[in-house]
Amino acid sequence: MARVAALRRRGVGREILERIREAWESGVVVLPDHAEERFESSGLSDAEIRNVLKHGRIIKIETPIRLARYSIRGESVDGADVICAVELDGAALIIVTVFEETQPP
Repeated sequence: MARVAALRRRGVGREILERIREAWESGVVVLPDHAEERFESSGLSDAEIRNVLKHGRIIKIETPIRLARYSIRGESVDGADVICAVELDGAALIIVTVFEETQPP
């Protein structure tokens, strides 16, 4: 069962988002098959995911297996609510899934 953590320490969300944004900007991004399928079916572009990661906020942290998974809610460039779930593995950003909030995950 996944463990869900609250953002208890002040500023921890900003620190994590900064690490996520740095990984995105460095280009060390892994897109597993499931995430790639969701990405393509959603019609979202790289620019929209970048917008979510750049301006969004962490709404949930869980640890389903070994890496912490961060769910980030933000807006696409056209204003749709988007959820992007990511994990950090060292310097690599793993995009687990991405979807418009009106779509089922």
